[in-house]
Amino acid sequence: MKSIARLLTPTVVALCLWTIPPPAHAQPSAVPPSYQNLYRLMQQQLAAFNKTLDASGSTASGPGLWAVAFPDADGNVGPGALKPGYYPPLLTQLQELKALGVGAALVQVGFPMLYEPFLGSRQFSEFKAFYKKVANDIRAAGLKVIVENDVLPSQGNRDHWHTAGFFKSLSWEQYQQARATTAATVAETMKPDYLVVLQEPDTESEHSGQAEVNTPDGATTLVSELIASVAKAGVTGTRVSAGVGSWLHNGEAFIRQFATLPLDTIDIHIYPINRGDLPRALSIAQIAASAGKPVSISESWLNKLLDDEVGNLGSEVARSRNTYAFWAPLDTDFLNMLRNFASHTHMVFANVFDTHYLWAYLNYPKVEHLKPVQLLNKETKASTAANLKGHFTSTGKNFYHMIVQPPNKSAPSVPSDLRGTSPHPKQVQLRWTASRDEVGVVGYYVYRDGVKVKLVILPNYLDNTLSPKHTYAFSVEAFDLAGNVSGRSPEIHVTTK
Repeated sequence: MKSIARLLTPTVVALCLWTIPPPAHAQPSAVPPSYQNLYRLMQQQLAAFNKTLDASGSTASGPGLWAVAFPDADGNVGPGALKPGYYPPLLTQLQELKALGVGAALVQVGFPMLYEPFLGSRQFSEFKAFYKKVANDIRAAGLKVIVENDVLPSQGNRDHWHTAGFFKSLSWEQYQQARATTAATVAETMKPDYLVVLQEPDTESEHSGQAEVNTPDGATTLVSELIASVAKAGVTGTRVSAGVGSWLHNGEAFIRQFATLPLDTIDIHIYPINRGDLPRALSIAQIAASAGKPVSISESWLNKLLDDEVGNLGSEVARSRNTYAFWAPLDTDFLNMLRNFASHTHMVFANVFDTHYLWAYLNYPKVEHLKPVQLLNKETKASTAANLKGHFTSTGKNFYHMIVQPPNKSAPSVPSDLRGTSPHPKQVQLRWTASRDEVGVVGYYVYRDGVKVKLVILPNYLDNTLSPKHTYAFSVEAFDLAGNVSGRSPEIHVTTK
């Protein structure tokens, strides 16, 4: 969850800059003057934490399982996810997620999503079918399923559900029962490998209005109810997690109580890295380890905030700052830190949440005049466009090379069973059997009469630029993110109507 609460937490740790070692690489000259101090500061903080971990970025093995968020399947999308034509592009996005080399996809299904009294019987049934299909398609892609069953926001530009009134209607007892019912429904519907039942208790309290959630005793009571409800559902193979964000000043108190529960992992969210957030994350991992509990990270990204900006920026302003392309080297530094932290703590899984930046950033000089919500919307559109073109940012490519070890040097298999029909005098519809790859196929190059004419992601293509009564030769080749390209399929000849 993109927390508003964490941006409103007072500064609790002062940073002593003179104790921090120099950055690992030079700051890019493209960073605007107004952001250069912030860039250097965060670069130094990451380097300092890496030194604390005593882990080298070139040798760290990372978590047991790398994951990335599946953004277009997020419950925050709203009722629009049920509109005709919405689902097919999700398969494109899923293929690009797999091409990164990760082993799992994370889906947010926040309460009261999949709670029938909130949705109504018809929409409840439709969303159950939607999320069952999402989970099945993730597994069909060879990935594990991680689900975050937190809460939908009650405010902000992503509030497509208008949950505030519903939350106000629930007493604490009713809230716990409704959350437990929903957690069981999510487990039964999606059968996830990992189910995070509570995270960011401060954020959940802010959105739901339930003050008890933001106390160690109240949160522990709720997590106990959620664990029991999932167990009663009888879903086998689902491991249950709960935790806090690293910014929560009394987060260790929550974790000490969570560690007494039958949880499979203690979970952490990492967004800001100043105010002692990274040392606190390490402290949480150490408390979990002392209780015999492994740790996981279900959300992480580098939010760019100075100490004196914490509490003075709104959520949209803070998140929109991430959209600029000059942050790319710093985001790569953050991912390297995440790998080191995961290795140091023997982490079960680590999830990279702001997946969009693995596909696209915005050019600062061209968009600096835009308002925060405009920046976020523009970046989402740019990410979607890049996704359809098989394009990855330098951050995405660096992430791929970081986690795919040893490097993938094998080309995808040659696309097979290429076939074509002419549904219209100016069209040829091509279909073929998907290629296999050591990691994952990014997409396919389509050739017409020996000339490359199109890059597509899924194994089909409609060529609608043709002439009637004309015979064309088509062939296809596959490629992956390492730059390996398959051999070209045998040509087929298709005559338009």
